Amino acid sequence: MAIKQTVKFPFERCKYKIQARDDRYLICTRPHFKTYMYTIIDLQESIRATDNTIFGLEYGTVADCEERLKELQSGEIDLSWRNRKKINIDELIYGDVES
Repeated sequence: MAIKQTVKFPFERCKYKIQARDDRYLICTRPHFKTYMYTIIDLQESIRATDNTIFGLEYGTVADCEERLKELQSGEIDLSWRNRKKINIDELIYGDVES
């Protein structure tokens, strides 16, 4: 799994692009009309979710995603309990690295 590599979830049409990662988390985004959607994958817990902030944080740029990754690592933010979804990491479909 590399930065800018695409990842697709089974039963979803759209691919996400990995914007930031470490050994535990992948922060992924995809275009959505004039904005974007994001998801955070926790490889250790085999879940995906949004963050646990009320109004959400910015994930629009690589720099934003890298900042959110630091906040996850420090415990400043966490994954949402309400929006988390169990996933099978082995079923993720990885694509090419995009520019």
